[in-house]
Amino acid sequence: DVVPMEITVESEIPLGAGLGSSAALSVCLASGLMGVLHQVQGAAEDIFNNLQEVHRREVCDYAFLSEKILHGTPSGIDNSISTYGGVCRFRQGSLNPVNLNTKLRILLVN
Repeated sequence: DVVPMEITVESEIPLGAGLGSSAALSVCLASGLMGVLHQVQGAAEDIFNNLQEVHRREVCDYAFLSEKILHGTPSGIDNSISTYGGVCRFRQGSLNPVNLNTKLRILLVN
């Protein structure tokens, strides 16, 4: 089944700012569209409130594909961090969470 929809995106983040906004949008769209698909298919699980690891991996993969279309050869870190959140160590394509015992104060400027 085809579900007609229109998606409008507005952002104040400057293009090419290197903040990973395209990856964040890709993750948002991939997870939202996956949720809609699950609802249309009548899936019993509510992935909006219970995103299991298998679905999270699928969202990350779709977002990476989107990043490849947009940027050619992305590293995979932006879509991975946008999918899994938190502080992570990304080395040679492998993502590992980093546990911090302190709060980080970050100032982001452009």
